[in-house]
Amino acid sequence: MHSPTFRIPSEAVAWQQETRAALKSGRPAPTQSIKVNDACDLFLLAINDGIALNKRGKPYKNSSARTIEGALKGHIEQELGELPLDGIRHGQVQTL
Repeated sequence: MHSPTFRIPSEAVAWQQETRAALKSGRPAPTQSIKVNDACDLFLLAINDGIALNKRGKPYKNSSARTIEGALKGHIEQELGELPLDGIRHGQVQTL
């Protein structure tokens, strides 16, 4: 298991204690998940910086970037924005 990065040592100690207790009791270890809002923002930054590439391996065109931004900001973030990214199910996205 890979440990996440923490801002201060006390957060790391708390995570370690929670993880050990969960593993001893047979529960799944706690995870830190990014929220959908934050993931959308990071993806849009990657598009604008030319880091995220389309399916042909090329940077997104401006019109495509605007379309993606509209879909993310207009629909996805409004409905699912505060949920953890790893908690989203396929059906929730398909419904939108």
